[in-house]
Formats: sequence, C-alpha cells, structure tokens
Amino acid sequence: MSTRRRRALIPEDPGGRGTMRGGLRAVLAGAVVAGTLGGAVVAGVAPAVLAASAAPGAGARGALPRAPALPPGAHLQGALGPSVPVQAEVVLAPRDPAALDTAVGAVSEPGSPEYHHFLAPGQFARTYGPDPADVAATRAWLSSVGLTVGPTDPDGFVIPVSGSADVVAHAFSTALSAVRLADGSTSYVQSGSASVPADLAPHITSVVGLSAASRYDRDAVVAPPPGSAGLAGARSTPLEPADPLELAQSTGAAGAAGCTAAQATGGTLQSSVAALYGFSDLFAQGRTGTGQTIALYELEGYSAADVEQFEQCFGRSATVSSVTVDGGPLPSAAAPGSGEAALDIENTLSFAPATRVVVYEGPNDGGVGPMDVYRRIADDDAAPVVATSWGICEAANGAAAEQAEAQIFDQMALDGQTVVAASGDAGSEDCYPQGPNATSLAVDDPGSQPTVTSVGGTALSPSAPAGQVVWNSCDGLGASCARSGGRQGAGGGGVSSTWALPSYQAARVLSPCPAGATTGTSDCRQVPDVAALAAPSPGYPIVWDGRWTTAGGTSAAAPLWAALFADADQGCNTPLGSVDPALYALGDAQAPVFGDVTTGDNDFLQTNGGQYGAGTGYDLASGWGSPESGALVAALQPAGGCPSVVGLSAPFGPLSGGTLTITGSGLGGASAVDVGALGPASIVADTPTSITVSLPTAPRPIAVDVTVVTPNGTSPASPVDRYVFGVAHTGAGYVLGAADGGIFAFGDAPYEGSMGGHHLDQRVVGVVADWEGRGYWEVAADGGIFAFGDAPYEGSMGGIRLVAPVVGIAGT
Repeated sequence: MSTRRRRALIPEDPGGRGTMRGGLRAVLAGAVVAGTLGGAVVAGVAPAVLAASAAPGAGARGALPRAPALPPGAHLQGALGPSVPVQAEVVLAPRDPAALDTAVGAVSEPGSPEYHHFLAPGQFARTYGPDPADVAATRAWLSSVGLTVGPTDPDGFVIPVSGSADVVAHAFSTALSAVRLADGSTSYVQSGSASVPADLAPHITSVVGLSAASRYDRDAVVAPPPGSAGLAGARSTPLEPADPLELAQSTGAAGAAGCTAAQATGGTLQSSVAALYGFSDLFAQGRTGTGQTIALYELEGYSAADVEQFEQCFGRSATVSSVTVDGGPLPSAAAPGSGEAALDIENTLSFAPATRVVVYEGPNDGGVGPMDVYRRIADDDAAPVVATSWGICEAANGAAAEQAEAQIFDQMALDGQTVVAASGDAGSEDCYPQGPNATSLAVDDPGSQPTVTSVGGTALSPSAPAGQVVWNSCDGLGASCARSGGRQGAGGGGVSSTWALPSYQAARVLSPCPAGATTGTSDCRQVPDVAALAAPSPGYPIVWDGRWTTAGGTSAAAPLWAALFADADQGCNTPLGSVDPALYALGDAQAPVFGDVTTGDNDFLQTNGGQYGAGTGYDLASGWGSPESGALVAALQPAGGCPSVVGLSAPFGPLSGGTLTITGSGLGGASAVDVGALGPASIVADTPTSITVSLPTAPRPIAVDVTVVTPNGTSPASPVDRYVFGVAHTGAGYVLGAADGGIFAFGDAPYEGSMGGHHLDQRVVGVVADWEGRGYWEVAADGGIFAFGDAPYEGSMGGIRLVAPVVGIAGT
C-alpha cells in the first residue's frame, strides 16, 4: 500500500513526522537570528534571547517550529512589558508519529485493507496519546521554570500554561515584543525560535500562543448594506436580467418582502445550483443529510433569528445549536457578526436541508483560541463532517500552529471526520492583504493541510464548459482592480510552502515548491482539491442582521461541499473520513464525477502572469472542478452500505408466499436476500432501483427483517456489505423501517411516528410491531430502542459500549 503523504521537512526523513520535527529543529537552530522578526530588527531583543539561553541550569536546548511572520502594516514597539500576562499551550507529540502517519494513510486510501476502519470514540488517545511519563516530565519542567500550569487536556496532548512575559520568554528561551497592528490595536509577537530542554524536545510538537498578532480571515464576500454604492469594477454573470433580490436589498427589505424577493431570485441557491451540481437528484432519492451532523468552525457569532427567518422562507426545519469555546467570539465579533457565520449555516442548510448543524464558536484572538476550536470539534467527535470558512496564509500562521493543527486533523481523519475548508478569496496571492509579502504566491491554511479538502471558487458562465469559469473578479481589469474599493476576490489556489506532496497527488505535479518552502523537497501539496460557485454576483441569498442580502466567496463553496458529503454519508455504514485520496483516485481514473472547469485563472492581483490557469482535468485554480453530485456520491460510498429505500410492496395480509419488492437506490448486484424467519428468498428481479423476491410460505403472519447483501465496490478482496430493513406486520398491514429511522406504513397499518429527520448516533437496523396493535419499536445499531404509539419502553442498550453492533430486534 502506498503511503498517503509525507510530512517531511527534510529530504532524509524516512518516517514522516516521526523524524520531521528533529530535522526542523536542526534547520531552525542554524537559522535563528536573535532579535529579528519578518525581516524587521527588534530593538532590545538580542540580549533577552542571550540571557534566556545562558540562564543557569538551562542546559542543551532543542528548537521548536518557527514563529509566524509579522503581519503587514504592523510596527514593533520594543520588548513586551515584563509583567504583561501571556497564555500559551504546549502541544505534545503522539507517542509514535510514524505509526500515526501510516494509520491515517491506511484508513483514507481506497483499496487499503484498513480503508474506513475508523477508531472508536476515545480510542485515538489510548492508541496515539503521549506517554504519561512524558506528560509528567513536561509538566514538572514547566512548573520548575515558574509557569502556572493548567490541567492537561483529557487526551493528554495539550498543557495550558500562563505567566508574565518575562517568565514565559525565559522559559522558552525566546523574546516577546510588543507590536502595533495596522488597525491601531496592540498585541505581542515571538522573535526567533522557541526552545525547550533537549531531553523534552522530542516529545513536544510546538508551543502555540507565543505570538498573538495574526488573525484568521473570513472568506466570505457579503453584499454591502442597503443604500451603499455597491461593488464597482467587478465582473459578474447574473442569472436573471432583473434581480428582485437586488431591488429588495436597495430598499433594505426584511421579513416576508425579502423572502418573496429571495424566492423570485431563487435560482442561484435553491434551484439553479442544485440542478447544476445534481443535488436535485439526491433530494429526489431522499438524500438530504438526514441523521447526519455537520460541525461549523466559527470565530464570530450569528443571530438565531436570521437562521429561523431563512428556514421559514425556504421550508427548512433543521436543528442548529452552538458550542462555545474559550468564552466564545470576541466582543467585536459578537452576533450577528460579519455575515460569515450566517452564510455558512444557511448555505449548509440549503444543500443538506435535514442535517443537524452544530456551530463551534471561539475567539479570533491571534493566540490559542482558533486552535482550541478545532481541538474541541475533534474531541467531541460528534460530527462526521466539519467545515471551516476561516483561514490564514501559511506564512502568517507559522509552523508552530500548523504542526499543532496537523495532529488535530490526523485525529479527525482516524475518527472518520471529513474536514472541508475554503481555499481563500485572494486568489493565488493568499496573504493579500493580511500577510507578509502580500503580493507573492501563497496558499491558505487549513486548506493546505494534507488531510483537509480545499474548496476553490467558480463563477457562472453559460458559454463556458460546465457552465463555469474560475472565479476572479479582477480578471483582465489590471493590477489596480484588487486595490480598489470595489474588490471582490478570486478563488485561492497554488502550492504549499509547508507540506510535501501527498501521495494521492503524485500522479500530477503542476508546479514546484515555491521559494522559501520548508519541506526540503521539490514537490509540495497543491490546492484547491475541488471547487464550486463562489462569485458574489449573483450570489447566494441569505438573511444577515435581519435583512435579506447576497453573499459569495469560497466561504459559500466550502459549506456546499460539506453538505454534499453529509448527504453522501446518510444511511451509510461508515462516513467518508478524509476524502481527498478517494477524490483523486476518481479524478485520475477520469470518472465522470466532476464538472471540469477549464477557463480562467486566479491571479487576483494581476502580478503573477496568471500562473495558475484552469485546464483539462486537475488544475491549481479549480482543482478537479465542481461536483456531479449523484455520480460522485455513488462512487464515494458503496451502495450496499448506503440504502435509500423509498418503499416496499407485497400482498397485504400474511407476509408469506407471493412476492416482495424493495425499491430505492443502490440495490443492484444483490447476491442474497434473507427475509428473517422466512429464510432465504429467491431473487426474481434485480435492478439498481429495485429487488423482487419470491417469498417462502409461512403458517402465520410474522415480523421479519429483510437483509440485502451486495458487493461493496471497494476491493475484490473486501467483504460484502449488508443493510437491513425492518418489516413488521400489524395484522392489518405492515410497516417498513429504513436505516435513517424513517417508517413507511402500508395497508391499514397505523403510522405512529418515526426517527426520520432526527439525529441518530447510529443507523436503525430493525423494526418490530407490538402484536397487540399498540405501536412498534425501532432499534439502532448501538442498541438504542425507540418506542412509538402505545408500545411500551422496556429499556435499551443505548449508551453502553458494545463489542459489535446490534443487527436486529424481535418482539415477544
């Protein structure tokens, strides 16, 4: 089996991240220039660094990953006041980084014997968590140098520390400098490399929070408030000659008036894009994200009233809830925020209308807050799909944060979580205008992480192939366009400076590593992986701050893809997990699952000669292109593990003799059908949408489970997949229970309710009727029992860790 990717930072690294940190320390140790940051001299820093390094008892030191570069427009103000409080997090390394890297590759690569064999809840920490002795030794040293040491997180990977600036600087042999940011606010930054005692260095990945000047950027473009001059100088391709929503925006219409205008405009979100990308076909199959959960990463608040108004207008009724991390968003980003969170939530609900959305909200504080939000999502492990529209260019983020993030994303991959990220809205110059060397080629973190799916942007163009071009609102308008007040943006893309080329991209290397890359290799990670409509005009209708408006950006495209993955996971035995290896395998095989975007480039600033242009197949402006949703879902998930059953027909009365027909999707290729107590049934007809069997004769009506066995389509050596539909007779008819908890009643059988549309921890595997006609029960794979009608509840196995899943239920 080929390894998924290498995170090598030096060519000699044979074991991935296991030796990568040592190599990085060696490189940095020879490159640290005391008293410099981002090319600027820091007054008074060098003595502090030397003093810390020469402190009595310091001994040999091991350097940690580099600090982030200084943001543009920031000015250093000298040494940070010695009594200024500083908070940081010491991130410990996994006990066997090479084994972790191999495991992530094995669980993510189609054809691997371990493909989709994800870890059980809590297993990641037990298998890969730091050695308790290393945790204890690190905590003891941190206390010995005068730091206040907080409780180690439950997984053992993070130790929070705090102290005055002079204590923190001395502990990590670095210097902390005050800085005034471009917006006039103040913060602090780390100068040079941090270091720790050499005997502890192999067990520490990084220290996060020693710099707190770089802020994550939102990748949304929201229409200006009513009455503004609008966005001048940007190209667009409106869907309609006259847009009712634009009229509504100009008058600030809210409530019913705005809803009517949005529905009239409608084509962008509710119909045209759904039809263009094939979501309409998924919805017709009942694939709407039922039973799935999507976690949205947010660094600002949102208004629940905005979401409610959007749902009422477009007939949505999904559950949206929040989890607050580190006190939640900063006061300046409180609800309703900038429109980013509203766009993320509402676009998610547009393309996975029955999914459950959990919004994780934390502070964009430049320090530990953004990292803690990712860590909470991973530790909760409650959402098979994770989406983020917040990013930061790699240089502004720094290696310390990137390495800490990588461990979190590895955990998510092994737990079966699919992470989707916006590629950025500054085109191929991702640091513009927030980062260093803002006009240079750069890409966005976390989309550049090898286990994250990066989503680029397109614009509608009826004359172009696939009806789309690369989104670049300054294409052909000159270098001054991006700097004008009317700038919109372009889809991010290019080549990472941090991560080596993953194995799933090895078949096509389109550009070498950029100058200054720290990978130590000639080929680096390429982004984006895929793309979707991001142009703000015509834009997606959303409700923000009580009013209808339109929005775009790769922030709109990322939730769309996240919703697609949730729709794909519905009713399946396993979620998709880290999906890039599967996407590239399909693209390399030229499977008809992408809408290829072949026109345009993402040189937003018009200063890099349109270096990353679209072309046939994969490119650095649009990835593989937009989704052909129906074909893509069928290719990503084995049909046998993802039933979408819409009905069952048989003679009413006793379920014995005659024929039984199951209809739905993904039913073709069945090798066996077992009808519970009736035993095996002979297959009379088998098509992709229905199976008809001849039923054995039974002496009386019975309740049965119908089990269909089909090939799983992943590997000839892999076992078959089974899915079970419970069928229960009530004496006057029968009810069918599908894997998402939906109940279908036939004949005179009463409908008493179902779990369809509700969040399920595990899929439903059976249903049985109460023979006295009082109701029925559903049972899920984790042993949870759901009682309907007057069927009594007698307890369940739900919440108890089972060695193997429950596969059926029988009444007495």
